[in-house]
Amino acid sequence: MAFAEVADFQLLVHDQAPGGVLSYNLFWWNLYGVRGGNGESAGHLIKAETLEDGLFDVMGFQECENGIRVLEPVGLMDRYEVLQGMHAVCLAYRKEAWRLLSRGSKDVGEDMKSHYYGHRGVVWMRLVHKTTGRKLLFANHHGPLEVNSGGARGGDSIAKNLIEVLRSSSEPGDSIILVGDFNANSASRTIQALWSRMVMLYGGGSFGGVDNIFGNMDAASVVRRKNLGSGGSDHDAITVTVSVGTGAPEELQRSPLRRTGEVPSAALQATDALKVNPPGDDWQHFWCGQLEPDVGYVPPVGSWSRVISHRPEMGDDFDVAAPQRCCRLCQREPRCKSWTWKEGGPRRCEMYGEAPSKKESLPGHVSGLPAVEAAREAVQEAATALRSLPRP
Repeated sequence: MAFAEVADFQLLVHDQAPGGVLSYNLFWWNLYGVRGGNGESAGHLIKAETLEDGLFDVMGFQECENGIRVLEPVGLMDRYEVLQGMHAVCLAYRKEAWRLLSRGSKDVGEDMKSHYYGHRGVVWMRLVHKTTGRKLLFANHHGPLEVNSGGARGGDSIAKNLIEVLRSSSEPGDSIILVGDFNANSASRTIQALWSRMVMLYGGGSFGGVDNIFGNMDAASVVRRKNLGSGGSDHDAITVTVSVGTGAPEELQRSPLRRTGEVPSAALQATDALKVNPPGDDWQHFWCGQLEPDVGYVPPVGSWSRVISHRPEMGDDFDVAAPQRCCRLCQREPRCKSWTWKEGGPRRCEMYGEAPSKKESLPGHVSGLPAVEAAREAVQEAATALRSLPRP
């Protein structure tokens, strides 16, 4: 079921100095497992930014086996409290400014069996600012695989489950920030569904833009967006500085975003990442435009089509062992506009020359769009993305 109801978070209005938010996938198995921390490159990246622009208020790390291991070697542990969450997701907050009220976590999805590591969740903490008394719900999510699938239950389900966790864990008047490596970029149903419920504040460029930051504050409250680079990870660290309130501080008044009188849509900018960072054909850089688990596409009558049965002994072009292989074949074929992979009996990949005329619920099937077609749909969806939420 589509998840497109009007957002029901209240827009928070207050006078507050800018607060920095960081989201960073640490590529743990490689950066810390294989390379032993790479000279603490990730920690130094974070510290360099704090020296230049001040300490982050909150940080969310994905693929994080030990958050203390990241911050302690670069001398930041005296400034932060680190919370280790489930599924290698970590949180950190600036302890001189914030006090922890509560914390929690919940599973919201599960990987597709074609690329299975397990369940995926969201980890959250609710904080109170020691000076202003402002409450903040900060949540961190590492999304399911395959990229742009929403996992076994689909992207609409992931978005719905995330919103339900945020709603049940927050109270009226809270600021709400959701960060993460969603394993979904703006071509996905996950991100597009969230566009209709929260305000996208910033998106990175890795893998077409799978790292994202959402909030329940107006897009015009963003003072600064910045991509910090990779620091040795296969993802870039991304950060936003947000200030919301009726009396905007001097830094916000000086912001180039405010001076122009036009705040760019972060959702529309996110679709640019699909073009700037398109999928590669090699598996290290490959991502599929969009996948829909347990869905079969029915093409228009008379449209071009091609059926490939799984015969790997004939070469790579006949290896359709998994749905992402079908998508890759579609992305290689200029005539292919949509595809369906079928598991039952001999596995096969069906490529179609047009968008589907109908979608059917079919267990064991996976259907989707190549990256070029998914990007076109994303631009249309981004035009309707929320840039503010209703005031109470």
